[in-house]
Amino acid sequence: VTSGVGNIPDNLKPDLMNSKQFLTSMKYYWEDKIKYQGADPSSMPEEYKNPDAWTGPDTDWYDEILRQSGYQDYNIGISYGNDKVRTSNVMNFHNEKGTILNSKYQRFSLRSNNEFNISDNIRAGINIAPSLAIANNTDTDGEFQIYFAAHTAPPIFDANEKNPDGTLVGLFTDTPAPVIRYPNPKQQLLEK
Repeated sequence: VTSGVGNIPDNLKPDLMNSKQFLTSMKYYWEDKIKYQGADPSSMPEEYKNPDAWTGPDTDWYDEILRQSGYQDYNIGISYGNDKVRTSNVMNFHNEKGTILNSKYQRFSLRSNNEFNISDNIRAGINIAPSLAIANNTDTDGEFQIYFAAHTAPPIFDANEKNPDGTLVGLFTDTPAPVIRYPNPKQQLLEK
């Protein structure tokens, strides 16, 4: 039996804005929009007007989608031999919990090597090595993947916010009159 754990060190995670930093950047964006594009000042969402008054969520999306990983390997082997038969059988179970929430990989394998001496001049053998792998992986490549979603989702949304039916909210909107919708990275992982 072998086992181990792993994680992504904090110094390798991107340094994202907290809620007040995000709201301050949106306040500046709206002030510029009002000043240079002539936007109606009353159209600025309330939460952007006074970022220091924010008491809502302050979500670190990487903390929400990453976890400590772990693995276990279980092996058992049986060998036998005499002048007529030689056999070696090994069974393995590999169980891995990934660093991304709700990711895992399991593999069951067997290897059997068998040799038979039928006579002094004839020897026969049979070897088999079946395996079964079960994976629950997440897309981590390309523009529309889980790290991109975690990097772009504003920290002002609650990763555990629920719909009336009890499921996690899948899309957040930026204002009461939404222009942009942000995916909930945690919901994408747990309800895929």
